[in-house]
Amino acid sequence: MHYDRYSVQDGSGIESQVARHCALYPDDPDVAAYRELPSTAFDSPSAGIAYGIRWLSLADIHHSLTDRRPVVAVVVIGRTVFFRVELSAVERQIQRADGDSENAFTALVLAVTNHLRGLRVSRWADDVTRAARENVNWGLIMRRHHERGISMRLGGVVYNLAKKGDRTSLKLLGAVGSEDDPERRKKLLGARLTAMLAGGAALAEDQMPYGWTLDKDGRGRPRRVKGQGLVPVAAVADATALAEVYSLHAEGATYESICTKLAELEKDGGIRRRSGQRYDLTFTDALGDRIRMYDAALTVFQGHWPTGVPRPTAPSEEQVLAYEAGTDPAQLFTYEQRLVIARPELVRTGVLLRAIVNDIRERGLELAGLTPRYADDYDETGVFYVEARWPWPVDPSTGAELIRFGIPDETLRLAGGRLLRSLRAPRKRTGGQAHVSRPERRVLQGFGAWLLSDDAEATLIARANNNGRANLVLLVRAEGDGRPRPGATHRRGWTEQLSDPKKSVAGTLNLDILCGDVAHRITEAVAAQIDPAILAPVRAVLHVDLAEQTQRLRSGLLARAQAADDAAEKAEKAARGARTTASLAAEDGDMEEARAYRRDAARHTERARRSRQEAERLREQAAALHEQLPDDERNVETNLSTIAYLVAGLRRAATNNGIGLAVLGELADKQLHGWRAWPEQDNQGRWIDYEVTLRVPVLPQGHVELPVRGRVRDVRPRGDSAGNRRAGKSGGRAGTAEAVFAKGMPVDDLVTDDLSRKTLFTKHVMPWLTEHGVTARGAKCSLVDHPLPAVRQVLYAQLTGTTLPQLAAYSAGWRAHVAATYLDAGLQWHNAACPDDTTLVRQLVATLGQPAPYTCGMGLDIAAITRHCAVSPDAIREFVVPTKRQGLSFDRPQYLAYADRRKKRVRIIACPHGCRRGRCDVVVLLPEVATSGYGVLCSTCWRAPNVTDTKWAAIVFPPAYAAPVTRVAARGSLRSVAQTVLAAPAVPLAIASTAG
Repeated sequence: MHYDRYSVQDGSGIESQVARHCALYPDDPDVAAYRELPSTAFDSPSAGIAYGIRWLSLADIHHSLTDRRPVVAVVVIGRTVFFRVELSAVERQIQRADGDSENAFTALVLAVTNHLRGLRVSRWADDVTRAARENVNWGLIMRRHHERGISMRLGGVVYNLAKKGDRTSLKLLGAVGSEDDPERRKKLLGARLTAMLAGGAALAEDQMPYGWTLDKDGRGRPRRVKGQGLVPVAAVADATALAEVYSLHAEGATYESICTKLAELEKDGGIRRRSGQRYDLTFTDALGDRIRMYDAALTVFQGHWPTGVPRPTAPSEEQVLAYEAGTDPAQLFTYEQRLVIARPELVRTGVLLRAIVNDIRERGLELAGLTPRYADDYDETGVFYVEARWPWPVDPSTGAELIRFGIPDETLRLAGGRLLRSLRAPRKRTGGQAHVSRPERRVLQGFGAWLLSDDAEATLIARANNNGRANLVLLVRAEGDGRPRPGATHRRGWTEQLSDPKKSVAGTLNLDILCGDVAHRITEAVAAQIDPAILAPVRAVLHVDLAEQTQRLRSGLLARAQAADDAAEKAEKAARGARTTASLAAEDGDMEEARAYRRDAARHTERARRSRQEAERLREQAAALHEQLPDDERNVETNLSTIAYLVAGLRRAATNNGIGLAVLGELADKQLHGWRAWPEQDNQGRWIDYEVTLRVPVLPQGHVELPVRGRVRDVRPRGDSAGNRRAGKSGGRAGTAEAVFAKGMPVDDLVTDDLSRKTLFTKHVMPWLTEHGVTARGAKCSLVDHPLPAVRQVLYAQLTGTTLPQLAAYSAGWRAHVAATYLDAGLQWHNAACPDDTTLVRQLVATLGQPAPYTCGMGLDIAAITRHCAVSPDAIREFVVPTKRQGLSFDRPQYLAYADRRKKRVRIIACPHGCRRGRCDVVVLLPEVATSGYGVLCSTCWRAPNVTDTKWAAIVFPPAYAAPVTRVAARGSLRSVAQTVLAAPAVPLAIASTAG
């Protein structure tokens, strides 16, 4: 294997690089033959066919890439495969939604190394950066060579990766190469930013804003100054023209009229059009074409938008008016919005704002004293925004600086305001699939059609409410109504059924609810295949993709056969035409021309015969292929990363109206197939049941198919359905209970336009809990408000007898304790899961857990705490000996212990269960913990410090209780908002620990 890699930017030097590399192997006959190939053979795919050269594109390297431009030339000579690669070793072309993006060249090397089983050595140039410029990529290439027993030859030196010394040498070479590229790019980018900050142009003259040119020497050559590079100077000759066109722009003149004026000024020598590399274009060239006139005139006021810089959103009219009235734009607009008015602001203030796209992946990078501005938390490169002063022109008559080119400040602000108003506000999403071509789409769509048991067929069609809520309608029709019309081959669409909803619509469901339910059912289906006690492989029916590969191969053969038939038909038609023309020529007496046409007819006939034979041969090959599908059950190892990404995406879509990224939708299309849905009704209301097949990838190839079944509420209004829903008779109670308790969804996710949070509580959740034996008011409030979904799932499984596989990961003792706590009719608790603000006690526990107070064992002085926190001593002692409420309210638990006999100091409670160095420093104010009499857990053994009842030694709480929670406010109702929320980690108090 012989690699020559070069970036597209360095393509001119490929021949010298190949020559240097090949010179290392003067006695290799394969290399000698390779060097004999003409350089023109690598100019294009067609030029290399005669020499056996084949080209690969990015789309051939990875399935997610679509670029068909040839970038890799491959030729096999003797026993050597030669590669010429036009790819960067740094750029991450393969975008991954579930992890770090990847370099296409590295993917190519790994794929080739895997494919060529007889490979023994790979050869690279002596410059290690030809192989990789990043440690990760270099490590992947080395590891794959090591695993396959393949040696690497760099610059004529062979490295056997089975030897530790050779591996170390290669690692050092890779480290040098990996550091070379980022440092080089940092140096170049830093120098460019420094030049810009110093007022340098860093632009060709035809790319500069109107009104400025490059400083030139006496011979007309651009002058360079150390630290600045190219230096901009203001052109006083353009002042009059700029003043005239900016005045027209501020007055609202059309860009066509402005372009006409610019053409007149250009003709008189007042201003010259700047159009980048098209030096020959003038404003006059654009006249007569409205689009070209618009573009030509707009470039005077606004430069081309730099690639890679996020497009700005439209500012409000109030912001634009404030800017026109004189407010500093830096106080009103984002950098992206200010970039739109960079040219008017340059003329107005003499300061140019520029955006430089950073190509170095390093969060927090600092160059020339600047740090990039990142689009979001996932942006690894960002954009540098540079502001630097450029000179104003000098009035030749007075020698004074001509501020703003003599243009009034108001005119320039009005011109900038017009540009800002041209920004478009984000378009609102429309219903159905009208937005399918956008980067976002409905995650679940394209359900197809299926047969129902009563000789009917059904499908799901996208629809939306007037308020934008995405829905799906279940359409049903007789199977015969969908048969093709006479003369047609495709089955009929569903337009006729949509026009008669009373007859054809069997139900309506919310897309976001379906996304959430499918995510939950997928989790159940996968978890049901896995033994939580061991890492066992999935057991399901294995469908190796041989059938799909065979089908793709057969389709390709049939397509080639059809193309051969088409070619034969064209040749036969040409032959008939040639024979006709020959007959006409013979009738006219021109026998020589007739013979020529007969020869053409014979050639066309022969070509048609060969094409027919080729088509027949290809069809025979396609017919000889057989699908092989092993249908026996077996144990397989699955790759669940794709499914985990799909579930996470579906859950996110469930909170976003069923909308997600297009790449997520494509993944759902691929992994979920064979949809079926049908209407059902029971004593809980109307439902739409569904089933779908989930494809789970397995290693090393193929997939397993798991059935996924679920149901969602039918929300289609029918007569008194609104009243039924409010009364909990239309899928309400059972469906809501399943969503809140079994799926662990927040109640707010179930709120709709016709189903408020209060209605969900009073008509759905609370009645369902009462019917199933949860009668204590505090228990019901705590369950709904509980921050841990697992607690709700335990109760749901206990109350309904449902088996939830995910609960197997929790201890049986904890599950039994949770069920007993909330089923206790005498439970005394408040109307929230966490009834108090836990901030102070969590701060005290964090402070007492610091090395000084904890190690000395004397804790902290209560008086010092009260002084620092401005609370009474009794408030601190309540954490040690809570006041008994005598049944008037619930009793608060104990959090701390006294550290001395005088009860003047407090400390953390030591774990009494014998765990090594255990201390109870996890504050948990929840019913199932507080029933122990304590509001803390040991962070080592996760047990409550109760030793009076032996059962507490066997109850091990999950580590999920470590997440701090508190109450949002002292007073509030669950009917309005959740009362228990996650809290920020406690910050220790600055209280000195001194022995008293």
